[in-house]
Amino acid sequence: MTDDEIRTHIFLTLARLYEDPLRRKQYNRFTFESSDKKRAREILANLNRNQVVEQLQPDVVRLTDLGYKLIQSDLKHLRKEAPASEAIPTDSPDRLKPPSPEEIESISHKLGQPDYISASRFRGGVYEIYWATEGIQKVTGYTKEELNEAGGLLAVIQGSGTLMKLKMVAQILFKGKEVTDEVDIITKRGRKRTIRFVTRSRYDSNGKIIGSINAIKDVTSE
Repeated sequence: MTDDEIRTHIFLTLARLYEDPLRRKQYNRFTFESSDKKRAREILANLNRNQVVEQLQPDVVRLTDLGYKLIQSDLKHLRKEAPASEAIPTDSPDRLKPPSPEEIESISHKLGQPDYISASRFRGGVYEIYWATEGIQKVTGYTKEELNEAGGLLAVIQGSGTLMKLKMVAQILFKGKEVTDEVDIITKRGRKRTIRFVTRSRYDSNGKIIGSINAIKDVTSE
């Protein structure tokens, strides 16, 4: 990841927590690949020195009130670059419905035998998983709640160009298309795994895109 990608990931993750009144004082533990960890810690330390974040440990921080005010203009710019954040209607009555058996069977067929299925929406600059089968914890080490608290997909997906890849996926996905790709992730225990995923748009009863359904398979040993 570039310094800009690391900084963007930090800002979007912490802002999402700050904007939730029940989680505003919650610290977030960031997990970075070994090649990015040193630079990420330097960025976090610099943000701490400038009182943008409050640092409990090198990788454990939360956004300060001052910090949120200072990065608001950056947040607006970053979120404007993510068309998906505007594509999902927040007032859709069925935006959080779990996938139907037909949806699950259809997307599962794409991977043969996926390890887990999830449903997501794009909210506040990050992907939020609101439904998942039990296999999510076997693959990532996280429950869906823990993964969301860690910052969503950007918290575990690693590698060069990660942010650009996710923006590309969002742009394709929210045009109603299907995406298949492979990425490396870092599990809750710090292990590196390679996953193959298929993600496609989901629609509400009015035909509006409300998020995605995703099939994920651990292909580390392939």
